[in-house]
Amino acid sequence: MTGFDVLDEITHEPYVIFTTAYDQYAIQAFEKNAVDYLLKPLDAERFRIAADRALKRKKMEAGDLEDLLGSLQPVRERASYESHIFVQKSEKLFSLP
Repeated sequence: MTGFDVLDEITHEPYVIFTTAYDQYAIQAFEKNAVDYLLKPLDAERFRIAADRALKRKKMEAGDLEDLLGSLQPVRERASYESHIFVQKSEKLFSLP
């Protein structure tokens, strides 16, 4: 199986950094929500940047979950919803000012 085949078979969205010698698959990789696309031979600094990008995305998405859980406080403690809206993207819910 190719990396694309694996992504088609799994049910969750992993943080994927494609590493390949072929640049012609980059668009397809980003259509699969890739974090980054690295060409071989790999450069250590470029790999570090890609890994940092994946960690930032994970932290951002975890923060959204914490915000959502915080909004589930009892009604008397809850802030007004007039200051933000919820937007759904795939299976994730985002709170926007």
